[in-house]
Amino acid sequence: QGLSTELDFTIGWSSQTGVHFGGHAGLDAYWPLTTSIGPLTLGALRIGIATENDRIAAHAAFDPGLAIGPVAIQIESVGITAVLSFPESGGSLGVADLSLGFKPPTGLGLAIAAPGVVGGGYLGFDPQRAEYSGMLQLELADRIALKAMGLLTTRLPDGRKGYSLLILITAEGFAPIPIGLGFTLTGIGGLFGLHRTVATATLRDGLKTGTLNAILFPVDPLRNAPQLLSDLRRVFPPTAGRHVFGPMVQLRWGTPTLLTLELALLLELPAPVRLIVLGRLQVLLPNQTHPLVQIRLDALGVLDVSAGTVSLDATLYDSRILQFTLTGDMALRAGWGSQPQFILAIGGFHPRFAAPPGLPALKRLALSLADGDTLQLRCAAYLAVTSNTVQFGARVDLHAAGGGFSFDGLLGFDALIQLAPLAFQVDVGAALALRYHGHLLMGISFTGSLAGPTPWQVQGKATIKILFFKVSVRFERQFGTKTAPPLPAAVDVVAQVTAALADRRNWSGTLPRQEPPVVTFRDGVPQTGPLRVHPLAELTVRERIAPLNRPLTKLGTAPLVGGPTTLTVTATGSGPAGLPWKTMPVHEPFALAQFDDLREDEQLARPSFEALEAGLTVALDEVATDDAAGLSAPIAYETLLIDPTRPPERPKPGYVLSAAVLARLAPFGAAGQAARRTRRATTLVA
Repeated sequence: QGLSTELDFTIGWSSQTGVHFGGHAGLDAYWPLTTSIGPLTLGALRIGIATENDRIAAHAAFDPGLAIGPVAIQIESVGITAVLSFPESGGSLGVADLSLGFKPPTGLGLAIAAPGVVGGGYLGFDPQRAEYSGMLQLELADRIALKAMGLLTTRLPDGRKGYSLLILITAEGFAPIPIGLGFTLTGIGGLFGLHRTVATATLRDGLKTGTLNAILFPVDPLRNAPQLLSDLRRVFPPTAGRHVFGPMVQLRWGTPTLLTLELALLLELPAPVRLIVLGRLQVLLPNQTHPLVQIRLDALGVLDVSAGTVSLDATLYDSRILQFTLTGDMALRAGWGSQPQFILAIGGFHPRFAAPPGLPALKRLALSLADGDTLQLRCAAYLAVTSNTVQFGARVDLHAAGGGFSFDGLLGFDALIQLAPLAFQVDVGAALALRYHGHLLMGISFTGSLAGPTPWQVQGKATIKILFFKVSVRFERQFGTKTAPPLPAAVDVVAQVTAALADRRNWSGTLPRQEPPVVTFRDGVPQTGPLRVHPLAELTVRERIAPLNRPLTKLGTAPLVGGPTTLTVTATGSGPAGLPWKTMPVHEPFALAQFDDLREDEQLARPSFEALEAGLTVALDEVATDDAAGLSAPIAYETLLIDPTRPPERPKPGYVLSAAVLARLAPFGAAGQAARRTRRATTLVA
């Protein structure tokens, strides 16, 4: 009859305290009721008793419902609570203390069935999470579908009091609005999150599991409420001080509809500022009723303005061409900040390429032409572009079985290309195997490579095995002209770097962090002539032509005048009063393959960009102090009182502060007590 109980019992013994008991027990009962009072129904009676250590808690609650015309409301578990405890000081019942209270409902349901408005909603409360969750789905005028979901948490993740709010609203089904180029707007929506962030890692992992279903125009929210709300919690977790908001649209193209695109543009504030783009693409050709080509793709793009990075991830799901399944992933990573890089991969990378950390494993762009127990045929391909390489490859796998026999075959290649000057290497592999009940009867395999074009080099190995007989053949040939194609004209890298160092725009002077400026420059600093910098600044010069302090063999695709060159920039001389200069290297991102001839394995293993030396920062290790500067002459003061209500005063003789008195007072003034003067000799004479 709906009765259940839980028991958690502990017994222990200690040489100091003897035998002790602990744990808790509980009893929950549920009885459906058919009692009604007018439009009010009680629904069910819930009684629960729980014991834990030295207290007993009980509750009695109903599930009342109310129907008023076309509106029906159902409340879940509302009633009273009672807690019986046994404090040492006693309580309201002598040795025990009894406290009564209101038990708030754990859920609220709403259903509407009125002319022009049909739908319902739900509002729930989770005391463990201190979270309210709600959902509303209405259909207006038999056309417009209005959907809303929300999460309100009254406790922040660190346990502090506070709140975080997330609201998602969409509207669909209205008359399409033409926006040009054959596209029509068929849905709008928006998301607002207060004290919420976007877990991009969760979103990226969820592309393959349909996490975007909970964000971009969710289907039937009431039926799928538990999964949708769970996804929203994971994707937009509470985070104090972070806020996210943005619009979303649904676009269609073609008549009838051939393409559907759903987009959300979310902005996360404050710093670090991030722009998150969510997208879903569906292509059905030649029509939606009987599509021969079905392409579905989910995508996530993130622009992190503070970090200077942009990323794009996409995955195919539930896609096919005719009856053949189509799968694959793609990823784009670009950065212009402290870790510059550029990587575009569709279907993955060259097998020997070391993908940078943080890049997800990518499935090949694959088409399964057969996927049965007796016949399997799969075609896969990939294309990747980095700052150092262009990579692409393809592979075909075949498996056939029947009557105890099985036949397996594969054919594939992997190519690594350098565009200018043209050079490439292609690795080719093929294999055939015939087996009977898993035992190899005959096998043929071939591996080889082709490199060129000046000269062409071919090498490989072929192996044939029949039962216990095995033969292998190796070959290596070189043909074609050995004369390399003419290189571009040699460039004078020294002259280019010298010109860059002479450009005033490549020089700058900045104060060290947290250094008080003491003095400031007036506006209108001339842009020509000598560079004017703050007396306490660090002087920096940089160039982006070529890296310094390492051997260079080329610049792009052109050789260097005079052959391999190493560029070095140094600072000579001394500062004011003969004080020494302190120099520190400045680094800039460079693609090393543009300046050095790298082997194939080095091109595959090295990152897209590397931080290499590109200039110097020059500063004074110690700066001079001249306490006598400016104190050799007396200072004269003139006092003048301006008061329109009083007659003008007669001029008074000025007061002269002698140099001797000034010298005694100066150490106690603002300049004398400055922090820079109190730590070593650190005041520079301007």
